[in-house]
Amino acid sequence: MPAPGFEEAPAEFVTEESSVELWSPAAQQLHEIPSLDGEWIAAKPLREQSLLRLMLTHDAIRSALSDGPVVEVRASADGRLDCLVPFAAAMEVNANDSKEAQRAIRSLKNDISMLFLHNALQYLTETRQFLGLCFSKLAIGGVLVISVPHQFLYERKLRLPSRRNRFHRRFYTSNVLLADVEEAIDPSEFRVRFLGESDAGYPYREGLGGSPGGGQDILLAVERLERPPWRGDMDNDEIWTGTPTKPPRFLPLDRKAPTQIRIIAPDPLAAKRIILVKLDHRGDFMMATQAFQTLRTGFETAHLTLVCGSWNAAEAERSGYFDEVIPFDFFAEDDSARTEMPPRAALIAEFGKRMAGKPYDLAIDLRLYDDTRELLQKIEARNRAGFDRYDAFPWLTIRLNTPSASDDDRGETGVIPANVFHASTATGHKAYEIAFEEPFTPAGQQTLIWGPYQQLKPGRYQLECLIDPLGDEFDLAFDIVKDHGTVTIAAGLLPVRRKARPIIDLMVVETIPEFELRLFGRAAVPVKPFRFRGLRYTRPGVFRGVHQSEAMVLLAHLVQMRMHDAFTTELV
Repeated sequence: MPAPGFEEAPAEFVTEESSVELWSPAAQQLHEIPSLDGEWIAAKPLREQSLLRLMLTHDAIRSALSDGPVVEVRASADGRLDCLVPFAAAMEVNANDSKEAQRAIRSLKNDISMLFLHNALQYLTETRQFLGLCFSKLAIGGVLVISVPHQFLYERKLRLPSRRNRFHRRFYTSNVLLADVEEAIDPSEFRVRFLGESDAGYPYREGLGGSPGGGQDILLAVERLERPPWRGDMDNDEIWTGTPTKPPRFLPLDRKAPTQIRIIAPDPLAAKRIILVKLDHRGDFMMATQAFQTLRTGFETAHLTLVCGSWNAAEAERSGYFDEVIPFDFFAEDDSARTEMPPRAALIAEFGKRMAGKPYDLAIDLRLYDDTRELLQKIEARNRAGFDRYDAFPWLTIRLNTPSASDDDRGETGVIPANVFHASTATGHKAYEIAFEEPFTPAGQQTLIWGPYQQLKPGRYQLECLIDPLGDEFDLAFDIVKDHGTVTIAAGLLPVRRKARPIIDLMVVETIPEFELRLFGRAAVPVKPFRFRGLRYTRPGVFRGVHQSEAMVLLAHLVQMRMHDAFTTELV
């Protein structure tokens, strides 16, 4: 008999007919369904003993086990055949097909007391939508219990791939697991009831070559709460702030570029059919809610279509803002799963086929970054709207400029080592440094070091020259050039000092395929001994005055104003 308070939960109580693949009959025959008592626990390997005992120490998990029904989920790539909880209904989900795995979870009945994901997440190609579906099957007060191998107990490795299981797609620490859950589930609808690490009996002194026993898992339990009545007001109560960054004083003017003349004329046609493109991930999609509401209110009678990632389609339909939702996966839902995606050109071509024969009055891309703007040109529309931070999309009829410190708003830093630079008369050119160990005086201007012929993306850069004097301090001439030295971007003197390395501030407006830094010796000016170890570059992140959620709302209002007092434009 089960332990007092625990009831068996047969599969038919928690699944819809036979729509879910349960354990095979052969697997079920490997064990009877005993009680969850000391004898059952003692029969398990040390790792599972540790996990079970940790589960039973917490009241929320014990209560969920006793209330029932309980479902234990495993991934198809896992070699286990038996359940950790003996009276749970067992389910296997396809580790290699996210849609198949989600279909299995959807077939579960609602109001489950406990859903136990037993070491399954690390096998799945997608986790966030899967976790959200699992959570939706719980009763109010039900508990989602998740166990995953600990990165530094089970994997004992800093980066993928796993040394113990080649099917693992991700590593977990407590922080990473909790972050996954917070990304997948509305934070107002759950509370963390337990988060702990199972390491009872773990042999910490065993070397990396072995397969240690004992506890080596992370256990997380979250309880489902009823959605609070104030949840809807939270979206209207956010005030975004950021650290201000001083913008550059001016951008260089390209005097060779032809002058563009824009002719503006009234547009007598109303916007009756509107399509929105919002292909971002879940968090970015949620931040567009206010913009969606603004557009729905501003165009009450228009037919409003949304194109979004398949993982956001259900939420979009529930919102009630759209007359039609078209799922299209331009990005991978979970980049950490390293899911293979078709080439960008193939995705753009596929999008064009999907949009063929569907005319619209207005097409809007709400993604802040530029990588989806090209899709608007695949839509047959009289007007196109989107963000245009560097005047790169003159074909947009409605544009909002939100400047940023870099082309994609993301910060970037790195080191270009000395081994990719060239040197003239250096006494030592090693993998990590170029050394001029003896003083000399050039007869004329002499290039001492040049390179690295690498790409610079648009953005504001700080270039730190890793150069140190080997004796007296001095100044060294430099320039930064492109197009094989025919165009000079910056030039001056580098102060070669002991306690401070020289920094060059640089604003790059458009991509430079191969930039070149050159250090010179000048005629009759002694070059003191020095060593050069490369170039450290920093491209700061965003400095916009508004958060992206505010930027999307501003674009929505701009579109509403322009279309209600519409005009057409023609570029000459």
